[in-house]
Amino acid sequence: MGSIIGGSSSAIVIPLMNRVNASQKASTLLSLESTFTDAICIVFTIAFLQFFTTSPVGDGFNIIIRGIVSGFSIGIVIGFISGIIWLKVLNSFIDEPYEDILTLCIALLLFGLSEGAGGNGAITALIFGLILGNGVKISEALYISRPKEASRIMKRFHSEISFIIRTFFFTYMGAILLFYDLRLILIGIALSFIFLLVRYGAVWLSTIKEPILETDRSLMTIMLPRGLAAAVLSQLIIGSGVSNAGLFQDIILTIIISTVLICTFGIYLIKVRSRKIQEIKQSA
Repeated sequence: MGSIIGGSSSAIVIPLMNRVNASQKASTLLSLESTFTDAICIVFTIAFLQFFTTSPVGDGFNIIIRGIVSGFSIGIVIGFISGIIWLKVLNSFIDEPYEDILTLCIALLLFGLSEGAGGNGAITALIFGLILGNGVKISEALYISRPKEASRIMKRFHSEISFIIRTFFFTYMGAILLFYDLRLILIGIALSFIFLLVRYGAVWLSTIKEPILETDRSLMTIMLPRGLAAAVLSQLIIGSGVSNAGLFQDIILTIIISTVLICTFGIYLIKVRSRKIQEIKQSA
C-alpha cells in the first residue's frame, strides 16, 4: 500500500505547475518530485508483488533488491543511450513539421522496449527526456554539431498531451469507482490528511535556509495529489490474485479523490490569499 500511494502524480502536478504563480525553482522541484516518485512507486510495487506472489519467504528480500536494481539500471542505460542517439538524429532535421510527434513515438517505443527487457519504462522515458531537455549542453560536451533545443520541440504540444492524459485518467476513475464499505472510505480520507500533515513537516524541513522556496511552502505542501500511477497499480494488485485485493482498490481510489480535492481547495485558498495581499499593497 505504501509503495502504491507513496508518490504524487506527475499527470496532475506538472500541468498545474504551468498554471500557478510559483517560482521557477519550486516548479522544477515539484515536477521532478512527481516524475521520480511515479517511477519509484511502479518499481517498488512490482518488486513487492513478485515477492508476495512467486517467491518463497526466505528469498524474498533478494528478489525485491534484484527487481529494484534491474528495473532502474536497465531503464537508465536504455534511456541514456537512446537519448544520445536521438539527439544526433534530431540534429539532422531542419524545420521538419512532425519532429515533435516523432519524438513522442520514439519515447513510447522505448518505454515498451524497456519493459520487455526487464527494465522500468518510466525511468527510461524520464532519462530520455532529461537527455533531450538538456540537449544543447550535452551536445556541446559530446561535440555534436548544430545542437538542437529539444525541450522547445516537446513544449509545442505538451498542453494537449497533458489534457488527453487527464481526461483519460478521470474517465478511467469514474468507470472503476465502486465503493462498498464506508469504513474503507473513512480510512482513505484519514490517510489523505495524514499525508498532508507529514508533507507539511517534510516541506518545512526541506526549505530551511531557502528563501526562494520558503515563499512557496504552502503550494509545495498541497501538491500531494495521487493519480494515474496509483490507480493503475491498484488494478495490477487485483489482477495478480493477492488476497483481499479489493481493500486496496477502495482505499486507494478514496485517497486519490481526497488528495486531488485537498490540492484543488488548497490552490483556491492560495489564490484568494495572494489576491488579498495584492489588494492591500495597491491600497497602501
